[in-house]
Amino acid sequence: MEKFNYSIIGCGKIAGGYEELKVLNGIYTHANAFSKTKKFINLICIDNNYKKAVNFKNKWKFKYASNNMELLNKFYNELIIVSSDTSSHFKVLINITKLKKKPRIVLCEKPATINYKQCKFIVDLYKKKKIHLVVNFHRRWDKTTQEISKKIHGHFFGNLQGGYFIYNKGLLNTGSHAIDLLNLFFKKFKIVNVGQRIYDYNKKDPTIPFVVNVDGANINFICMKENLVNMMEIKLIFSKKILESNDGGISWHLKSNKNKNILNYDKSFYKYDFYKKTYNRTFFNMAKDIYYNLKKGKKLSCDSKNALEVHKQIKKISLNAK
Repeated sequence: MEKFNYSIIGCGKIAGGYEELKVLNGIYTHANAFSKTKKFINLICIDNNYKKAVNFKNKWKFKYASNNMELLNKFYNELIIVSSDTSSHFKVLINITKLKKKPRIVLCEKPATINYKQCKFIVDLYKKKKIHLVVNFHRRWDKTTQEISKKIHGHFFGNLQGGYFIYNKGLLNTGSHAIDLLNLFFKKFKIVNVGQRIYDYNKKDPTIPFVVNVDGANINFICMKENLVNMMEIKLIFSKKILESNDGGISWHLKSNKNKNILNYDKSFYKYDFYKKTYNRTFFNMAKDIYYNLKKGKKLSCDSKNALEVHKQIKKISLNAK
């Protein structure tokens, strides 16, 4: 079986630390996902904190550990993962293009950069250098979310009537996931209202309420001022079904009328259909997709175009926020 070298820059939680949280049951980190595919060779792990890099190397069986990117010049990596702090992404992504042995794919954690201008520069640069840039909006690799998207586009749920997203911890941090889901579910939408900034997470990344219009129906993005827990809840009301996610896309369910002729607000008015939870496999699905892209040129579920589109919307919202 053909295997590909990969290295990782940034040895934090998303890189390989979330599995230590025993409450999580599944694959939620890059190192775990790419190791479990058995189709990649763990080559180099890099972190500014050398001790952290060494601990990561030992835990996930990488061959080398380093506190700088120079070591990447000595080996060929088909894939490089960028999971360092968001503020470092722009510089790291540029430095990757200067390597003597450039990778075929770079997988970068979302958001790719801190603003649209930087993202546009990086997307254009990677296109010029012929490096495939993938940005990890990981819900796009979730099989259930993919199925829901197809049904929305196929009008299985009927026409959109309205809805809401509740989110916190920054427009760029959490809001980018919500906006990407909106882009996945609907072909076009228009921002029609933007509210007051809430600084619940980071002074450079406020949480901002806004309203979008999709084919005449409004979807409200409501902010919750709470920084102790990451929040993203979704309710989309269609003419035939009501689609809900109560934990940010980890689980989904549908509500439909038992009897269309009876108006009743009691729970018995609705029939509930629960989708199978597949979110805990998204990182594994991503790793497999990247493998088959490297091996056979298979199209990936998420790329730099998705990231750039999200940054466009974030820029519009930020410029109009009060």
